[in-house]
Amino acid sequence: MKLPNQIGEIVSWVSPHSVDYDDLQAAMTNAGVPLTLALDMRYSNAWRRAQHHLTEKRIIRETYSDDDIMRFQFTAEYLNGQEFHYSKECDLELDKKSGIVTCSDAVLEMRAQDLINRQMKQRNANDVTRIVQRLFRKESDLIPIRQQGGVYFVPETASDVTDKAERMLIAIRGSIRRFEISGGGKSSTSVATSIRDVIVKMCDDCTEFVKEIDSTDEKVRTKAFANVANAQAKLDAYRDLLCDYRGEVEGVIADVDTKVKTALGIVETPAEPASLTMGE
Repeated sequence: MKLPNQIGEIVSWVSPHSVDYDDLQAAMTNAGVPLTLALDMRYSNAWRRAQHHLTEKRIIRETYSDDDIMRFQFTAEYLNGQEFHYSKECDLELDKKSGIVTCSDAVLEMRAQDLINRQMKQRNANDVTRIVQRLFRKESDLIPIRQQGGVYFVPETASDVTDKAERMLIAIRGSIRRFEISGGGKSSTSVATSIRDVIVKMCDDCTEFVKEIDSTDEKVRTKAFANVANAQAKLDAYRDLLCDYRGEVEGVIADVDTKVKTALGIVETPAEPASLTMGE
């Protein structure tokens, strides 16, 4: 049941510690979440997640990497008396394209290969959280309520996006909490403050970017203008919710726009006053 004059929701979710990738894709499809938001996992990433299962009483260090392979040295660590001693166990090589592991220790090779294969079929809580975040950024927006993230304001116009996220999370044994926010009073002020902070942070980042700007690089020029345009788009989307902060945010965006144009050597010619005709 919606509140009178509802402006949005405060949303927070908990992702499952681990979920089978096939189950995740099924949940996304049934919830209407695009499968493209679940990025493919690289074998190198699967190995990095798997290798901590092999670090007991040994140290694993990368010794070589290129576009095709990664090599690692396994070094045993043991305490003899009051001193730690180290001895090389073996070398392990991962083919980045096929995911095949080769190792001079057959037991370690078999275990490492099994761990990588398992990781390729699983996704963790961070993976699921990134999917939820991509969903909102693709179809709406998330305004962080706290600097550490995890709690967000979602505008009323995006309630259907929250519905999709909720259906997906519940299907994979996650959860989501939704608190309706009505307009007026302290709620509106808190929401406005959070939106202002996000836009000001965008402008601050743009200002830092401008300090190292190369006015001759067309890609850099394009990115600089895109950063300002993104801040302006955020202002336009939340103009009605910014309340008393609207003028402040407009000023911050105008200031960073001027800094970008100055850094790029763009000089704006003041508009000439309209000429008057006889009798006016």
